[in-house]
Amino acid sequence: MNRKQPEILLYALTGLLIFVYVTIRVFTIPVTIDEAWTLYSFVRHPVWDIVTIKNPSTNNHILNTLLTKLTTVFSEKEFFLRLPNLLSLAGYIYGSYLLAKHLFSNRWLALAMFLTLLTHFTLLDFFGLCRGYGLSIGLLMLSVAYLVKIAKDSTPPRPEHVHIILLTATAAFYANIAVLHVMAAIILITSFILYRRRNSKSTLTVLRLPIIYALVIGVLGGLKVWKQYEGGEIFYGGGNNFVDDTLAGMMPDYTGYTFFAEHGIWIMNIAVALLVLSVLIHLVFIRTQKLYLFIPFAILIFSLLMTNIQFYLLDVPLPVNRIALFFFPLMVLTIFTSLHILAGYIKPLAISIGVLLAMFGLWRFGSEMNFTKMNLWWMDMYAEQLVKDIAEDYSGPGKARVFANWPTDNSVNYYINIYHNDKLVESPCCTRFSDLKSIDSFDYIYMHASDDENAFPGMTEINTYHVDGSLILYRNDGKLPKQ
Repeated sequence: MNRKQPEILLYALTGLLIFVYVTIRVFTIPVTIDEAWTLYSFVRHPVWDIVTIKNPSTNNHILNTLLTKLTTVFSEKEFFLRLPNLLSLAGYIYGSYLLAKHLFSNRWLALAMFLTLLTHFTLLDFFGLCRGYGLSIGLLMLSVAYLVKIAKDSTPPRPEHVHIILLTATAAFYANIAVLHVMAAIILITSFILYRRRNSKSTLTVLRLPIIYALVIGVLGGLKVWKQYEGGEIFYGGGNNFVDDTLAGMMPDYTGYTFFAEHGIWIMNIAVALLVLSVLIHLVFIRTQKLYLFIPFAILIFSLLMTNIQFYLLDVPLPVNRIALFFFPLMVLTIFTSLHILAGYIKPLAISIGVLLAMFGLWRFGSEMNFTKMNLWWMDMYAEQLVKDIAEDYSGPGKARVFANWPTDNSVNYYINIYHNDKLVESPCCTRFSDLKSIDSFDYIYMHASDDENAFPGMTEINTYHVDGSLILYRNDGKLPKQ
């Protein structure tokens, strides 16, 4: 066994463990409101309606919708519903490995970056959900990895590698329009590399692939952006500044909300300091380092500038929480490439910082990892158990009629439709408890504790959900006294 084999085995085992962890969660994490909404409102519609944005909702992540439409031909159960994002995790892991090997000669920094990229527990949540965020980020990691590869190679870029870079970048945008600026940066840098490596061919010939991909995604993605803009459906977000909105929204997802609540001030100070120092190191040593080392930095800076320009000039909200997740790998790559540059001058310090970041990521991942809940969408953790409870409790004639207060209705209806449609009738869509004038047509009512259940007498409490009992299931017993 040569000295590289144990190292490759370590990367492979780490990637496999992460993949197995997410795969198990695909089966054990309840389907969320947005996943069920994706299935009912988009996946089940004709392909033409999906592509032409008949429904311009932000929730319609088109590539995810199309791929899910393909996988759910076999079944609409959790595994097939979430399969496209699970497969994109393999791309994220492989892209992270390629970047670690191509960017760093120091094995400690390479492994530390790999571990840091793979231990963001909230990001891993999205590789096990039917949403476009994980799918998009997995594709972007492959795109950036192959972009670094062609920049590092001394030979002219191979056409298949250029296709991979451009296809994954444009597909990532089609999965989540929030990564528009990352895609644009990748296309521009790819064009720059192709232009610099050109031979006697004309400029138009050399740049034909970036031009073709830009035109295709410009039509498809442009239609999506325009229709969402017309409908006021770009995305929700912050209205203050990048640090207080985007970065502050990302950090609790990375550290855990409880941990962030206790240590938020110094966590934010460290995060801002690391980013600022990383930018300064890249700028100071820009003339003395290889071009490929600056690719993640260039993508991050371009995305930051364009995000802030569109915020201040076009009043587009700043990305927050899950919408901003794509910034995490870009920031990690930029921090570690700055540590690689720093290692040429103060090696022990650079390696120590990298190892500390990896250890912190491992620690927080170990503290937060689970197979029963997500960091977001807490209301959805109970839909599966709720429907089981109703099915077991109901003993009346025909099917039980259920009302689930919006927005829990989609996830509740998923479990009724997929697993218990022989005993239960789906809840009416998009209706709040406060909108009901009568509950006579329902056998069970699922609502928040804050709703006024006294408005309708004769309801019997069956069960409470969430750690504080804030979600309650009632049975409509008419005039019978409540328990």
